[in-house]
Amino acid sequence: MSPPTKGAGILLRLYKPISEPALDPAIDVPGACITQITTLSSSDDKAKLGASNAGFLYHVKHISRFLLEGAYEKDPGYSKDLANSVDWLIYKRISELSRHNTEEQEDKTTAPSGSVMVCVAITPKDADDYSKWYEDEHQGMITKVPGWRKSERYELAKAFGTQTGAAPFLAVHIYDEKNGLGGEEWKASIDTAWSKKIRENVVVPHYRRVWQVVEQRNVDMCT
Repeated sequence: MSPPTKGAGILLRLYKPISEPALDPAIDVPGACITQITTLSSSDDKAKLGASNAGFLYHVKHISRFLLEGAYEKDPGYSKDLANSVDWLIYKRISELSRHNTEEQEDKTTAPSGSVMVCVAITPKDADDYSKWYEDEHQGMITKVPGWRKSERYELAKAFGTQTGAAPFLAVHIYDEKNGLGGEEWKASIDTAWSKKIRENVVVPHYRRVWQVVEQRNVDMCT
């Protein structure tokens, strides 16, 4: 199966802050049409083991612009020394689902600072079964977890930097700062027979990161 090259999706731009000032979220990729920028920070177990602990997630209308030759090297955080360089992971969106906000004062399109973003990357042996499980069972159960706000699923288009072996599929879930992660509803969503089958039927174990939303804002960057 060839990786996707067109369509709407996201860019995950990850790095490890080694000096001040921190990397600027501004990025110039003509034609990509960036519609939302999320600033991320993490102190999860992967960060403690040396993985990136800061980054930005960009919602874009055209992932193809990030795949053009030389686009990655134009990033202000790029370095020929991969250990000190920013990583890019470019994904095409497969599906998305969000809760309907009813509070008039609540922003209906952005997650407030302090929200939790959980990213789960997976390399299934049977991609069709994985997709069916996610759409027919898992997604519906995730929505029952207290504090759930939104879920998106993606397919990897390309990765640059130290992430060239990234898994082909990524699920992104956003929760309120106070949430039911680790609680009964969350445990139920990962404890079904089908869920266990999916976790066992993988090429490599799934890769889970937990991020805190420092800021999320809507933009209109269609240069």
